[in-house]
Amino acid sequence: KRLAVVVIPSLVDLIAYGRGQSLPRLSRRLARLAAREGFQLIDLLPTMATRSPDWQTYFLPCDYHWSRLGNRVAAEIVGEALYGLSPAP
Repeated sequence: KRLAVVVIPSLVDLIAYGRGQSLPRLSRRLARLAAREGFQLIDLLPTMATRSPDWQTYFLPCDYHWSRLGNRVAAEIVGEALYGLSPAP
């Protein structure tokens, strides 16, 4: 069976990454585990960081849940990683 694990960034993760910090420790540990155990890791952080200059648009203004844009971008990234799908225009 094929197994994929998706790492979902928070706004704090995006801001820290944008300031030049490395991937969070969890992402780095999961990458090592995925390499060792043979599952696919899809870390949304690096790609989401480059898809929009305003990361706050990925989230609803009232809480930490994704907005329609955040959901769409995440779905595109996962689709690309799993199935080689191109992002929607």
